[in-house]
Amino acid sequence: MGNGEPGGGKQPDGSDADAGHSSEQGGGETDDPVPGRKIRRLHEVATAMQTAAAVEEIYELTVDAAVDILGFDWCAVEIATEGRFEVAAVSEEAPLEVGARPITTDHGVTGEVYMNGESDILCDARNHARAEPTLEAFRSGLTVPIGDRGIFQGISSEPYFFDEDDLELAELLITHTTAALDRVEETQRLNKLNRATRQLMTAETHEAVAREGRDIASAVLNAPLAVVFYHDEGLLVPMVATATASEVLEGPTPIEQPDDGSGESPRWAAMAQGETVRDTAVDDDRWELLNVPLGEQGVLCVGSRVQGAFGGGDVVLAETLAANIEAAFTRADREQRRREQARQLQRQNERLDRFASIVSHDLRNPLHIASTRAALAREEPDGEHVEAIQNALDRMETIIDDTLSLARQGKTVEETESVSLSKVAARSWDQVDTAGASLEIVSDATVQADADRLQNVFENL
Repeated sequence: MGNGEPGGGKQPDGSDADAGHSSEQGGGETDDPVPGRKIRRLHEVATAMQTAAAVEEIYELTVDAAVDILGFDWCAVEIATEGRFEVAAVSEEAPLEVGARPITTDHGVTGEVYMNGESDILCDARNHARAEPTLEAFRSGLTVPIGDRGIFQGISSEPYFFDEDDLELAELLITHTTAALDRVEETQRLNKLNRATRQLMTAETHEAVAREGRDIASAVLNAPLAVVFYHDEGLLVPMVATATASEVLEGPTPIEQPDDGSGESPRWAAMAQGETVRDTAVDDDRWELLNVPLGEQGVLCVGSRVQGAFGGGDVVLAETLAANIEAAFTRADREQRRREQARQLQRQNERLDRFASIVSHDLRNPLHIASTRAALAREEPDGEHVEAIQNALDRMETIIDDTLSLARQGKTVEETESVSLSKVAARSWDQVDTAGASLEIVSDATVQADADRLQNVFENL
């Protein structure tokens, strides 16, 4: 298959079809078996893959290694996308293009390899019951699954081109590819989590924190099932849940704390143990669940219908997210207290403003009387103005004392007495500037009141 020509593999009689496929050109290492050199070169490729920053770069390195080291001139990496295989990287000689979606993920032998997770060699497409080649030129193939991501495939225009040695080397290459993809995707998910955490930390209420936490869990952990339970007086109360979680967990409904603190509830067990607890749930599918404690604040529950979906890296991400949600809950509590303190301070300031306004208004009448009588006293030293001034000053002192008492004790009248309305009216009339008007009292009545506060009311009429 080197240089774009068909070659290599085993014929039906077991003989080599092309020695060029099983040995490297030049090099001069005649005492070193070819497979050993290829393995070492594949390990060098693995080192390069571990420095790659993007999955696209890893796919290209995979195809380049298959061409340069394994001699697969026609090869491609195809990723499962929306039920079809999409070409992510392809060799120059192959009759495919990046971005093409030639077949569905259940198509022929390729689909079986992807679904079963087991590599396969197709010796002759024309004599295979399940083979469904998309081009007449495709006679033999080698297919290796790349986890649940997709497949790597080598194709030849000659039958019996690939043998077990090719398959073993291809599987080694894809092992390196998978490890590199895991690393890059883990880094990308961690970066995504870090970016999302900044948004999480701006949430100002428990409800907002729970919503952000649910959405992050669903996106970063690829978990269609996600619930945030909040701990409230012996109950784990589901604050928010994805639509899938509502269906699978039937609500979900609040969970009462068992007598032993955990009992049969994996959610409570996670809180009691302070560590992640795995669980399963069953509807039409069997769901794998992770229950991650949020300190004493509650539990984050995430789930996938793919068994084994949550590996060690997923658990680390889930626990990191849970720690961030717990911190966000604590911050929301602190912000709630701060906002309440700010509201109390605002209310106090408003009361002080009203207090100042009341004091200013109530003092204005006796102060005006005192000022007027003082001016008259200078003109008529022997008049009754001094007594009027003293009465006005006494009234001002009473108003100040009453207002201070009101400020200290609040607005409630604690003690009342029988008060004559006519007497209160007369005293109030004496404390205001009447501008030549007169007061006529034609009847009287008695009420239960605080005399000084009632007089304030009359003075301000």
